[in-house]
Amino acid sequence: MLDEIKTELAMHIERDMLSRVFEHYAILKTSFRLQDWEKCLVRAGKFGEAVMKTICFIRTGKVAQQISVDTEINEVNKRSDLPESIRLLIPRAVRVLYDHRSRRGGAHGSFDPNAMDCTMIVPIADWIVGEFVRLYCTVDPDRAMKFVIDITTKSIPIVERIGEDYVVLQKGVSARQEISYILYTRYPNRTRNNQLMKWIPNHSSANIRSSLINMGKAKLVHCNSDGVVLTTAGIRAVENEISTEQSVSSFVS
Repeated sequence: MLDEIKTELAMHIERDMLSRVFEHYAILKTSFRLQDWEKCLVRAGKFGEAVMKTICFIRTGKVAQQISVDTEINEVNKRSDLPESIRLLIPRAVRVLYDHRSRRGGAHGSFDPNAMDCTMIVPIADWIVGEFVRLYCTVDPDRAMKFVIDITTKSIPIVERIGEDYVVLQKGVSARQEISYILYTRYPNRTRNNQLMKWIPNHSSANIRSSLINMGKAKLVHCNSDGVVLTTAGIRAVENEISTEQSVSSFVS
């Protein structure tokens, strides 16, 4: 699907420029999953620059080897004939990425970035890519929508997606925690019991079923014939748990 999306975007955006946007985006996402916070911040800056070069191309029809992010944000803001996302919203999102990267240490390595910074950055980058797809991938809207849903799916660095499988990387966690982390990553898609049992091999089927029952009683999940999905309370519980663990880890380190 990604190749098809890129092909359609290349009808509107110069191909090499588009490749650099996706290259920095992919490394940013991978760095987040691997908890390499500094690399994630650095790539956020490079991604933002590549995005603004893309907007410069949309504005002028010319490929710019070098740009000033500040200048381009100001110039494109004057173009009332361009879509609001290109003229205002994406540049403002890039400004957040670029300023955060520069002022929090990603530019010079003088500050040790932490999970909080990158947890903000990744969804912004997801939104920017999704907005380009929404604007320019109109041949097959359903496919474009599926792509956007996939890239904006909730993500935590302790869960890795490998093909169609999910692996919880953190050792020593309970069946309930593994279930919660996988459901959070797959939200809003439902997950079947047999999938959970495949992806959580270090806990017994009985333990997984018992955990799901208890999570249901606590209103953390909703189950039906299509599978299980986290409720709003379940999402908050996972995010609070992850936030606490990351804060303790940062303090100890």
